[in-house]
Amino acid sequence: MASKPKISFSLASPYAEEAWPTASPQDQATILEKLTDVLRPVGQYRSQHVTVSRGKRAKRRSKRARKKANLEGGNQLLSHSDKKAPEVLEHVTVGFNSTTRFLECLAQRSSSMGFEDGADNPRNKPRTSESMQGNQLTAMSLQAEPLAAVFISHSNQASKLYAHLPVLIRAGNEGTPEALTTRVVMLPEAAEAKLSTALKIPRVGIIGLMSAPLALELIDLVRAKVPPLKLPQLEQVAAGIFLPVNIVQTVGLGPK
Repeated sequence: MASKPKISFSLASPYAEEAWPTASPQDQATILEKLTDVLRPVGQYRSQHVTVSRGKRAKRRSKRARKKANLEGGNQLLSHSDKKAPEVLEHVTVGFNSTTRFLECLAQRSSSMGFEDGADNPRNKPRTSESMQGNQLTAMSLQAEPLAAVFISHSNQASKLYAHLPVLIRAGNEGTPEALTTRVVMLPEAAEAKLSTALKIPRVGIIGLMSAPLALELIDLVRAKVPPLKLPQLEQVAAGIFLPVNIVQTVGLGPK
């Protein structure tokens, strides 16, 4: 007995989907090569000064060994303040969470600019040292410029994994000239492996980059080859045009 067709319904956005900006394969390869060169000092710093986590037990054993060495007057490890980190490290966000938090803080900063200078302005509220330590990205983004580019290595899943990024980027670029707005760069398929090798980390899917002296050539190339991000749904909302509910009908196979 043949299965009867089963019809299911779901709601979809009535607005047009944003078109992710793209560059030619040659330009993508060139951008990836220059981005790898910019990030390589970070990987070298990590390999020399950052200890890879091997679990809580290994951490406790290492702590006891350092304590014993200090008591015996042995060689001590350099403190973090003695390690000179590469300058580019202060201008990048690595990973999904850190990049998203930074963009959220930039969006909040842009929205707070609409307040008058006074007690109601979130930027004027005092921040304690404890809150500053717990929100380093927030404090940094309150003083930093918008990201010059966001690089995504998962091009085949970008529309789903990073669907929230265009709105955050647009909000953070409020009042910024279009030529200087944040570019979204889709990298080729082999990008993750090369970026992971350069940064000395297992995986990396997204990287945010601000204007840095070592990255000026890369940023100029990105702005020349990658068009600005367009969000047609925001333009439709601003126009005040009513759009009906978008109901998607899917036909599948039901039980026999």
